[in-house]
Amino acid sequence: MLTSNIFSPSFGESFCFQQKYFLSENFSVLGYILCVLTMKSLNPYWFLQSPVDVEHKYYILMDFLQSVEADLGDKKYSDQIQKVNRIYNDLKSFQKFKKLSDKTVRGMTQEEIEKTKELIGNIDEAEEVDYILDNSLGVLEKFITKINPYIEEIEKSLEFKIHNDKCLSSDRGYMIIRNNKNKKIKIYSWLFSIISVDETEQVGLLLSELLDPSPVYSKSDKKILDFVKTEVKNFSKYSDCFIIVDLEKSKGEDEISFELIKERSIEFIVTNYKNYLSSF
Repeated sequence: MLTSNIFSPSFGESFCFQQKYFLSENFSVLGYILCVLTMKSLNPYWFLQSPVDVEHKYYILMDFLQSVEADLGDKKYSDQIQKVNRIYNDLKSFQKFKKLSDKTVRGMTQEEIEKTKELIGNIDEAEEVDYILDNSLGVLEKFITKINPYIEEIEKSLEFKIHNDKCLSSDRGYMIIRNNKNKKIKIYSWLFSIISVDETEQVGLLLSELLDPSPVYSKSDKKILDFVKTEVKNFSKYSDCFIIVDLEKSKGEDEISFELIKERSIEFIVTNYKNYLSSF
């Protein structure tokens, strides 16, 4: 059985020390801190916002991670694990390239993109930002190793079924995600394509969800395949890759979301395709 006691005693004591520090010596910024923390999330440029101070950012990150711990204890895996991964990848990307990860940038509003550019352009405490990055990455790396059992439980809850022999060699296909507890289903087409990110061409996996007509849940793989053959123009069960991803019946959408399953499915497709290409 998994336990929610992720933080070690020293980890918690360190947090309590930082909490006392801010309560006693930086009371003027406490209202701002609490306003940010009640959202239980961090915006993409949180580590660049004023005040640019390693102690201040440590406090914010630690409180966020404690909210993650609470949600994991309630079996709410999806959103929080994705948030932790996003924050970690953004900090690594900024440390190396002075920009957020491509995935985060693609999901940002224009206002957020402009705000990030403004903050980057106005950095006066570059050395302090480096300290924030180093400290935050160290905290996150320790935390991520402690949530591995939760990630392993998610992996065990997913079953990937390939319905033809084209999976390893196809650069396009269809992916069906089925939630058997909530009796829901989503269908995506996927395609490897050249995309431009910050004026740099990269290979990306593009996904499009089939919304009209809305797919109907069924336990039968054949019925789902028949639905796709009927509703998707030019689909061929012989030439198109067709993957069904099943979430085990004991897990519901509140525990493991479609979005998290989609991320794991993308990893599955990309890994298999890379393995196919490396065989030549």
